[in-house]
Formats: sequence, structure tokens, C-alpha cells
Amino acid sequence: EVAKESLKETSIELDTYIKQEDLTAIKHSAHKVRGTALMFGFPILYKAAFEVETDPSVSLRYYLPLIKKLKEELYLVIDNI
Repeated sequence: EVAKESLKETSIELDTYIKQEDLTAIKHSAHKVRGTALMFGFPILYKAAFEVETDPSVSLRYYLPLIKKLKEELYLVIDNI
């Protein structure tokens, strides 16, 4: 339940940060997801979060496919835990 709530909150944060085009905050949220995914054993979610957090792009346009993948994995995990 803790993981589910944490991931739900982070998903909402990501939506906000995407609208604000705040790459620093997006990376921070990805870091939070990565920690939760590691702690609770969600390797695919971990990888998606890692890709967002460590990608060197400086434009949101390049991040959007990675963020989309991360959000899809977030929804899958949230719906199945």
C-alpha cells in the first residue's frame, strides 16, 4: 500500500512538472520512482525511471518518449499492486 500511494503521488507530480516543463523536477520524481521500484522489486519500472533520471537531454521534447514509457510502467504497477 505504501508503494502504491507513493507511486500515485509521483505520477501526479510528473504531470505537473511536465506542464511546467521543469526538467529538474521531472528527474527528481524519476529518482523517487527509481528508489521505490528498487525497494519493492519492480525492475522494469526501475529501468524506465533510471532512463529518465540519467538522460542527458536538455529539452523536454526529447524526454517525452522516456516519460511516456515511465508513466505507462507506473500505471501498470499501480494497477497491479
